[in-house]
Amino acid sequence: MTLKYGIKKIVFAFVMITVLMLSICTSAFAAEAVYDEAGLFSDADIVEIKNDSQSLAQLTGWDVYVVTTGDAQGKTVEAYADDYYDNLGGAENGILYLVDMDNGELYISTSGEAMDYITYDRIQLIFDDVMDYAYDGNFGECVTQQIGLTESYYNMGTPEENSKADTMMFFGLVGAVVGVAAALIGVFSVKKSYAFKKAEDVYEYTSKSDMKLSVNSDRLVNSFVTTRIRPRPKNNGGGPSSSGGSHVHTSSSGRTHGGGGRSFR
Repeated sequence: MTLKYGIKKIVFAFVMITVLMLSICTSAFAAEAVYDEAGLFSDADIVEIKNDSQSLAQLTGWDVYVVTTGDAQGKTVEAYADDYYDNLGGAENGILYLVDMDNGELYISTSGEAMDYITYDRIQLIFDDVMDYAYDGNFGECVTQQIGLTESYYNMGTPEENSKADTMMFFGLVGAVVGVAAALIGVFSVKKSYAFKKAEDVYEYTSKSDMKLSVNSDRLVNSFVTTRIRPRPKNNGGGPSSSGGSHVHTSSSGRTHGGGGRSFR
């Protein structure tokens, strides 16, 4: 009995040590997810951002990084964000949130699966909701809101999936309307076929058959016809314009990224 009890204690201790080590590893990974090089976040901001980024990473399976900088090394905000993600050894699927104080811009860089969920259009919608925090200099809340909105869009599915669902719903509603209309037409048709017809009034042709005719004539005095050549519209030779919800590009390391930015100055 004592030996059996001792084995149970050893197994329990091993499990607890394993759980503790996993927690330490997870904490270390979360700590590496935030790089506040510009010193914009308070201690409370960092704790909240770490928790939110870890939650997003667990939900999506993506690498999630938050970066601030005061020196973009002469790069555009897009190039800096993409290179930073690549230099960190970011996984195939991931997202990086950048606050670039040098260029005065926010930027979201996406990679792999994140490009399908967080499209350029959705990035712009995210910035629509968070720019007031950036204008006020509250960059901690600005980033946490971006992460929260990213999680919401992920739960919604990709825009393509949403489009298919909307199409199915539309055709379902159309089918229902057509079915109801067909049923109503059938009901009214049957009802009409069994209804009594009203007797028509007799036309008194003898008292209403008198006719009086008069002669009128019109004389054409003058006639003028004006013609002019209608010029054809000129072809300016311009190609088709493009717009849409994607901004896919290649970083300096050759990796494919999506993303988008917004100035806060």
